[in-house]
Amino acid sequence: MKKKVLIGIIIMSVLIIALAIFSGDNSNTNTTISGNTVLSTIDFSSSDSNQDTTSAKSTSTQPLVSVEELKKHSQSSDCWISYKGKVYDVTTFLPKHPGSAAAIMPYCGTASEFEKAFTAKHGTSKASLLMKVGVFMGDFEIVGNI
Repeated sequence: MKKKVLIGIIIMSVLIIALAIFSGDNSNTNTTISGNTVLSTIDFSSSDSNQDTTSAKSTSTQPLVSVEELKKHSQSSDCWISYKGKVYDVTTFLPKHPGSAAAIMPYCGTASEFEKAFTAKHGTSKASLLMKVGVFMGDFEIVGNI
């Protein structure tokens, strides 16, 4: 009987861990069964700087990408864009873009042009997806009006 209870607790623990992992919960999780903590503080949050897109100027230690550097990456084989003060390499996403690579290509190597076109087409509904499919390259160094 004790073996069955122990096996039951182990199975429940595994299920709870799996549920926490696959639910996409990005918060700390503590679960208690019969007064025993079986899953103590799992932190799925990321220190990834892609999370902060509210500020155009950065106070972080991320590398700064200048206008000149961004402009160098304007080909389908090397496509960087800037969105909300962050620079992303979207080269590998281009062939996967549902609207075709041609929809993004004119904006490779640009900042405000890409952001205007992206916002006009998607609003903010696809912003988090953009940050997932793009490789974060650094904060965009904003100097004057661009």
